[in-house]
Parts: sequence; structure tokens; C-alpha cells
Amino acid sequence: MFDLVLDAAKTFVNTYGENKEFSAADLYHIVRERHPELDIRRNSWSSHVMSSAPNHPSYRHYTSHRNYFRYLGEGKYSLEPGLNR
Repeated sequence: MFDLVLDAAKTFVNTYGENKEFSAADLYHIVRERHPELDIRRNSWSSHVMSSAPNHPSYRHYTSHRNYFRYLGEGKYSLEPGLNR
């Protein structure tokens, strides 16, 4: 599922611009549109997004970690520089 999270973030950034912030819901809607055949639970999706942002306060509670995003506060994220390739 982490591959889907990163792919959705790259799609968002390519569509709306590199400096645009996004939420887990923004990415969820992209994945649901691109992959309607997948049954992705919203809570599971949000957990994967949080565990992809090392500076998120809940990051330490997850066993799988990624360094894809910067948590900006109030549910907003940005893609780490260099990952949009």
C-alpha cells in the first residue's frame, strides 16, 4: 500500500504543482479514482500516510516507516524533495 501512497502523492504534485500541500483524503480520492477495484479502508489509508511522515506526532506508533512526506500540521503534508521523479 505504500507504493499506492507514494504514487498518489506524485500524481497530486504533478497535477497541482510541487509547492501544493495535500491531505490523506486528497490522496485517497486519487487512488479510489485510479483503482476502483481495490477495497482500501479509509483508516488504513490514513495510517499509511501518517507512517510516511517522520515528523508526524503519531509516526512513532507505527512499525512500518517511510520517509515520503513532511507533516505540515492540521492534516496537511508535502512530498519530500527529490521523490517526484
